[in-house]
Amino acid sequence: MLAVLSHVLNMQSAAGLEEALQANRYTFVKFYLAHCKHCQQLSPRFYDLSDAAPAGVALAQFNCALDRVTCDTHGVDGVPGLVLFRGGQRVAEYDSLWRDVKPMRRWLEEQME
Repeated sequence: MLAVLSHVLNMQSAAGLEEALQANRYTFVKFYLAHCKHCQQLSPRFYDLSDAAPAGVALAQFNCALDRVTCDTHGVDGVPGLVLFRGGQRVAEYDSLWRDVKPMRRWLEEQME
């Protein structure tokens, strides 16, 4: 099951996340915990990115409190974790401290080249 917030897919289950990863050529996922202050601070910028993301990139978020194993499986060892997938396969993790729309968009474009 999923809910759409802005243009961000809010994944409610591990199965839903896997379905979204397979359904989109590129999926940029924010792995988070609801009580995490850094995750809360990132949320508005991530939603803004959904309106500015390169064509062909879907944005999704997954609450690691729902299923920690899923986050571990995808190599998320801390939150917020920003991971780009291509056809369901992990491509790269965005680890820059620049968590604004422009640098995240630029990074996505570089990963897609």
